[in-house]
Amino acid sequence: MKNLLIDILHRCPDSQYADIRYERRIITEVTIDMSGVYLTSCEKMGGFCRIMASGGVSKFVFSDPEWGRRMIAQHRITIGNNHSIDGQHQPIPIPPPRVYRVRLRGERWMSERPLEEKIHVLGEYLTLACSFRVVAYAKLQYREEYVRKYFANNFGSFIEQEQQSAFCLIELFLHNSQWVIDVLNGFQSFDGVMGQHARIESLGRFAESTSLGIPVAKGRYTVILDPQLAGAVIHETVAHLSEADNSLRSARVRGSFQIGSRVALPLLSVIDDPTLPDLPGSYAYDDEGVAASRTKLIWEGRVVGKLHSLATAQLFETKSTGNARAVDFTSEPIVRSSNTLVLPGKRTVEEIIESVRDGLYLRGIRGGMTFGDRFVYRVCGGNCITNGRIAKPIGNLSIRGDILEFLWNIVDVGNLPPSLHSPFCVKKGQGWLPVWSGSPAMKVENVSIEV
Repeated sequence: MKNLLIDILHRCPDSQYADIRYERRIITEVTIDMSGVYLTSCEKMGGFCRIMASGGVSKFVFSDPEWGRRMIAQHRITIGNNHSIDGQHQPIPIPPPRVYRVRLRGERWMSERPLEEKIHVLGEYLTLACSFRVVAYAKLQYREEYVRKYFANNFGSFIEQEQQSAFCLIELFLHNSQWVIDVLNGFQSFDGVMGQHARIESLGRFAESTSLGIPVAKGRYTVILDPQLAGAVIHETVAHLSEADNSLRSARVRGSFQIGSRVALPLLSVIDDPTLPDLPGSYAYDDEGVAASRTKLIWEGRVVGKLHSLATAQLFETKSTGNARAVDFTSEPIVRSSNTLVLPGKRTVEEIIESVRDGLYLRGIRGGMTFGDRFVYRVCGGNCITNGRIAKPIGNLSIRGDILEFLWNIVDVGNLPPSLHSPFCVKKGQGWLPVWSGSPAMKVENVSIEV
């Protein structure tokens, strides 16, 4: 494969820079619900090539490496406009040459466990979830993915990486039209999805609580976000705002979320780190051949870093942070977060709850998004807080607001290490990209609640 990719690059027209990615990807998905088991499996192979010459960049996708080689040899590449980032054209700077081979995996390859065993475990989870009488319908979606990537450029780089990821999305729909979800993460193997019966039982008890939830009036509240919800919110706010291409979309974000700006109280520090071991967003090199690196995003309330690809780094006159990622070979690398986490604070979650006289403890996330400098998140449920104590349960609701205002309103962060959050992300139509976002519980004031 190395010789083939290098030969393709050698056949490029008189180019300043050219790179090529080729990958083999095996995806298995199991959906199991009360009507049966549905299995899909596929193997995808193909590549993505970029060529810069005469001030322009051309890109093409191929499934057959021999076809790619012939296409370039016959000079069917038409050099177009420069690489574009939200309408601003930029050349691609040249990364340093690297030759490297890396394996990122858990204790064992997922393929070492029989599919029948995985389906059996998922069936046990479904049976346990349906044993709770409040559950009208339950569905589990398990997805595992193995990928071997090759990267080469015409300046001497050749990188080979093997990776795998696994997760299971669990959805419980209740008789009163409420619903709750959770995500089990395999941490690059199926082992993390195994033995989670206690977590399924906890989700069922949460479903019972949610089904008894009292109505919450629309308005503004002091809330405590549980670790799962806090992690999701930080991913959608800080991580996405820190992606350099997103910084160009809103004049307000460009002005208020630039390097050096104070955007939160000193208790908030957030980093992005793809070098952390055995997490969904971990990798050694990004899809432009740049080494992964830890990046401080917010440090003690102040913006100190952005996430970059080669192109955005050129635009911002800095270096790539190694955050150019593509969901598969049909897509160009764009700036994406990896493993984003909030550093722990000083107080326990019990102490934070005791500090709230009248508010809400919110648990779980059913989805959410950011648009410009605004956000909306759908919350599974939680409890009222009365005089510093957990009180009556509440059901499904939504929180909505302004991202920059929300960050300023974070007034406390728990002292426990970050815990698990949803292991995938969608951006610009590129879905199912493995990421991770962890946070302790958070106390946030003046949060807008909608039902």
